[in-house]
Amino acid sequence: MTRKSLALAAVLLWLPIAHAAAQTSRDQIAAGYQLLHSGDPAAASRYFEMLQKAAPNDLAVRYGWLMAEHDRIDFDAARMVPFEKALDAFVSCAQVPNQLVSSEESARSDHTSGY
Repeated sequence: MTRKSLALAAVLLWLPIAHAAAQTSRDQIAAGYQLLHSGDPAAASRYFEMLQKAAPNDLAVRYGWLMAEHDRIDFDAARMVPFEKALDAFVSCAQVPNQLVSSEESARSDHTSGY
């Protein structure tokens, strides 16, 4: 096994542990949606913003904030630009694991090709 393969294996083993440690509990996420579904998108938005400070890369928290803000856009068009930027950031954050998978597939391809 080459050093590159060992390094990649170490990263792939570490990634789920780091991701799990950064996740927000289901109860906390549910509390934000409870605020949203009770008809208070402003409170839900503030709540998800608070959760984002503690876990900025947690996709469930980001998605909750997007849902709360989506409900608020109808009443305040000025929220559209920040919403679109947050949506782009959400997509970028969600694509990181896919990039790691692509790197792993590339490493396998290199190994089978003799590189």
